[in-house]
Amino acid sequence: MPDGRRGTRRVAVGGTQSVEVLKVLNTCHDIEVASERLYSVFAHAHADHPTVAALWRKTAREESQHAAQFRLLVGAYGGTIERVSVEYDRAASALRDVQALTAQAQANPPGIVEALRFAVELEERLAGFHAGAASVFNDDRHRKLFRAMMAADDRHTDALREMLVAYELDR
Repeated sequence: MPDGRRGTRRVAVGGTQSVEVLKVLNTCHDIEVASERLYSVFAHAHADHPTVAALWRKTAREESQHAAQFRLLVGAYGGTIERVSVEYDRAASALRDVQALTAQAQANPPGIVEALRFAVELEERLAGFHAGAASVFNDDRHRKLFRAMMAADDRHTDALREMLVAYELDR
């Protein structure tokens, strides 16, 4: 059921562990949505640099795809996930941090190099909150599927690093 935020779906099930698992999955989903928003803010802030703006837009789309992975996990929760490997409080704290950073970037957009440095650090910090890392799967096939999806995330972090190196060399 929607909770007023685009793309957010909440699922209610019985049992304390089930509720905790779903809280973590939903919060990880929200981290991805918040990251998408942050990269969209960066794309807007750097619109006069087409190559950088395109990278921000691409990264935002990838974060949207990660959010979709969590929607898939939440929908298939019972037969797919044994447990989560992330504590809810840690996920909630990370979500608040990304939301605060997005508000800060909207109010005072960082320069390209600063934004790229920040994005690389953020991606490294949030890697443990991605679907394949935060979930312990019942079935090895599901684990492999979500690990393969995570490999694409490593590539977008690499793209951010490469752009950062290119801009640092130009300085």
